[in-house]
Amino acid sequence: MGMKISHDICRNRQGLMASTISGGISPFCIVLEWEANFLQVLWIFLMGIAGAASRYALGLFLKPMMPWPTLAINFLGCILLELIYQCMPEHTQGTQKLKTALGVGFIGAFTTFSTFCNEALGFLQSGHFLSAFTYAASGMLSGLLGIALGMAIGQRLTKGRVRIDG
Repeated sequence: MGMKISHDICRNRQGLMASTISGGISPFCIVLEWEANFLQVLWIFLMGIAGAASRYALGLFLKPMMPWPTLAINFLGCILLELIYQCMPEHTQGTQKLKTALGVGFIGAFTTFSTFCNEALGFLQSGHFLSAFTYAASGMLSGLLGIALGMAIGQRLTKGRVRIDG
């Protein structure tokens, strides 16, 4: 049997509307959702390029000054991520998309859990067990401290500003 077209309305995550076909979403609705998601992915991609380039440049700058630049970069990334969430209002769809692009794209590429783990594993493989433990514990604690610091700074920056969520 053929598909029966209904007059129901599909509403995707972006709030776009299109008619549905019984048993599924119409091709029109799928195209609208793909286009909206494509733009979000494009922004995440562009922010990711900026985040990765920033991380690489900061790593080159920090390497001669400190033994573990990855820890410093991840600490800074935690502060920045929390500042993004504390300081950007949540009441508009555009703001949510920007927060996602910055958080997932820029901060996601700027920070690096995999490099952190690889460096900790390097300490273990070379028999430096205390260094591996110290490095891993320092990474976790500095990340939590970075989030807490970002939250405190963000709350201070937004003090007195009416926050409209939802």
